[in-house]
Amino acid sequence: MKLNKIVSSMILCSAIALPSIFTPAIADVADSDFKNVGYMPTYRGYLMDKIEFSKLTHVMYSFARPDAQGNIYFYGSGSASQLASLVAKSATAKVGVALGGWDDNYSTARIFENLTANPTTRTNLVNNIVQFAKTHNIDGIDMDWEHPTASSANNYTLFMTELADALHAEGLFLSAAVISYGPMGAHVQDAVLDKLDFVNLMAYDAQGHPDGHHSSMQVAIESVAYWKGRGIDPKKIVLGTPFYSRGAAVETYAQIIASSPDNACLDNANGRMYNGIPTTRAKTQYAIDNVGGIMNWELGQDSFTQYSLLSAIDDVINQVPDYICDTGNPEVTPTPTPTVTSTPTPVITPTPIVSITPTPVVGDITVFIPGQTVAKNGDIVSYQGSCYQAKNNPGTWEVPTASSWFWNSAQCSTIPTPTPVITVTPSLTPTPIVTATPTPVVTATPTPIVTSTPVVTPTPLPEITETTWDKNSVYNNGDEVLVNGVVYTARWWTKGENPVDSTQWGVWKKQ
Repeated sequence: MKLNKIVSSMILCSAIALPSIFTPAIADVADSDFKNVGYMPTYRGYLMDKIEFSKLTHVMYSFARPDAQGNIYFYGSGSASQLASLVAKSATAKVGVALGGWDDNYSTARIFENLTANPTTRTNLVNNIVQFAKTHNIDGIDMDWEHPTASSANNYTLFMTELADALHAEGLFLSAAVISYGPMGAHVQDAVLDKLDFVNLMAYDAQGHPDGHHSSMQVAIESVAYWKGRGIDPKKIVLGTPFYSRGAAVETYAQIIASSPDNACLDNANGRMYNGIPTTRAKTQYAIDNVGGIMNWELGQDSFTQYSLLSAIDDVINQVPDYICDTGNPEVTPTPTPTVTSTPTPVITPTPIVSITPTPVVGDITVFIPGQTVAKNGDIVSYQGSCYQAKNNPGTWEVPTASSWFWNSAQCSTIPTPTPVITVTPSLTPTPIVTATPTPVVTATPTPIVTSTPVVTPTPLPEITETTWDKNSVYNNGDEVLVNGVVYTARWWTKGENPVDSTQWGVWKKQ
């Protein structure tokens, strides 16, 4: 079958490129407490009869949210009757409700911030969550506050500590969905990790990763390494994996398989980057060997056929070989290193090197060229006439934009242009071998010295430093301020939040 041939080459490539991914030939077996967690969005209710909940240990009904007064409600198409149906169908799995979830305008996170900043509203929110869980006969709560910030981290800790104590007193669990790794992970403080029953790592949607994939095996390894490095019990860590693609198109795994069953054994289908069966199996085995569980977002995106990713996960947990892509269990037989036979090196007659006068550059500012320039935290680059400072390791493809997740605006005096690269091909004159005697030493012709054009140091342009923003003032939606000559507009009520530090989804929008 065509699938088997495709995966044979994938296994060989994996063995060469990522030897640390796989376990030894005898893989570990999942413990009885190994978790298999799946998220069930409210808008996937019509698929409930197709999902094999018996293959899961935990199902997270997604989402419920608090209103501004701290009352809990079902989000979107969710309902009490739909949740009751899920509880009935998940007889062998624990059912939790995911509280929060992502929204583009950050409104849910803002409600959490406001409610947890005051002891009275914080306790009221905790009581309402516990009562909601008891009313709907569920087993626990999965906290999905996306995401605590530096200013809300302490209140997040107070809230999660109080919530954990209240839920545990009722025999209910508390888990949390957290960012895969990076600076924002620090806002989930150690005291929270101590209180949680387990942590679901959202090891997907990675942007600017060097391997170009939003949820590669390497992303999974780095995510686990970050949270292990925080000192959390590895058995509390649940590794997340996606049932959808990013890249050329955002599609469900079901759609990808519908376009071609061969895609089940790949991770890239015409630019759609996802996890096929081999990688999903490898991640599951990696989780068995290193942490306490595997998680997916989300169950309704799976292919309800023999190519199911949920079935692939379950097969690894139960030590069933891969009969779809013919990968067996996740293990690799090393490929022998080929022997390289050397040949005589030709003598190179050097050609004069042409010297190019570089474009004037101030400090370490360089031009950002998408796909070529590698930007790391703190690097300052110019792009289309403006300068930006990198944060969160944007890599090569995250184009600089003001106040985004990966970039902040920066001051620069001179905007450089790309320096042309001239490649000079040397002429090769091979030395003939007459006898078996040693090759005579050939003296190379000296390279002519070319005097370069002097570098002109430009006169820096004056910086605009006018600022009207005041950290002690209150700003409402539509209010405008100046910071270093740049105009920012408030999206909602704020006080003390520096516009320069605002992210793409933050309170301040750069004009």
